[in-house]
Amino acid sequence: MAKVAGILGKKVGMTQLFDSRGEVRPATVLQAGPCVITQHKSALKDGYESAQIGLVEFVKEKRLTKPMRGHFAKNNLPPMKFLREVPIEIDEQPAEGAETNGLKVGQRVLVDRLWPRGVKKEDARIHHWLKDLAPSDELRKWFHEGANWLVFRKRYLLELSGAEAAADLETLYGVLRKHDRITLVYASHDERHNNAVVLKELLEGMKKPPSSSGPARAAAASGRVARSRPAR
Repeated sequence: MAKVAGILGKKVGMTQLFDSRGEVRPATVLQAGPCVITQHKSALKDGYESAQIGLVEFVKEKRLTKPMRGHFAKNNLPPMKFLREVPIEIDEQPAEGAETNGLKVGQRVLVDRLWPRGVKKEDARIHHWLKDLAPSDELRKWFHEGANWLVFRKRYLLELSGAEAAADLETLYGVLRKHDRITLVYASHDERHNNAVVLKELLEGMKKPPSSSGPARAAAASGRVARSRPAR
C-alpha cells in the first residue's frame, strides 16, 4: 500500500495562545486540506515515486494556463490554484493469499523481457520471471508505433505457439495448476492493451494459441488470474 506523505493548507487568520508560563504567544491558524491527488509519478516512468496533490479551493479557470486546464480536464478534476509534489511511502508488498483492493494476491509472474526500470527485486517480490512470454522486440516496437491492437494480439498468439515460448508457457500453466491464484506483472502503462491481457485470456481458456504446440490444458487449469503493474 502507498501512503502520501504530505498535505496542503492555507492561512485563515491569527490568534493568541497562552504558553506554560502564562505568557501570550501569537499563533497562526491554518486550514489543512481538503486535498486530492492530481498526478502520480512512478519509478517505472519517472524514476522516482511521488504524488502531486492539489488544495481544493475555487479558482477561475481563465486564470490557469492552457496546459494546466488540460491537466485537470484529463483527470476529471476541478481547477485548483495550489499544487505541490510530495513523496510517497511504499509499504511492503502483500504476501501471497493476502487481499489488496478486494483482490487476492497470488504467485507473481513477470511476463516482460526486461526488468522494470527503477524497481528493486526485493520490492517487486516476483516469484517467476518468464522472459520468453514477452512479445518479440520487432512486434513490440511495431505495436508501440501505433499499430492495430487486434493484429498485435493475433501475431502475439502466433509467437506464443512457437518453440521459443513453449517452455515458459508450460511453466506458467504449471504455476496455475499448483496455486489458487497468480498475478501477471507487466510494466506497460496501457492497462487494456498489453501482452498480460492476452496471457490472462489464454489461461482462462478464452483463446488458445492458433497451433497445437500451445498447451490446450488452459481451459482445464484451476485458479484465477489477475494482472498487475509493479508496485509504485
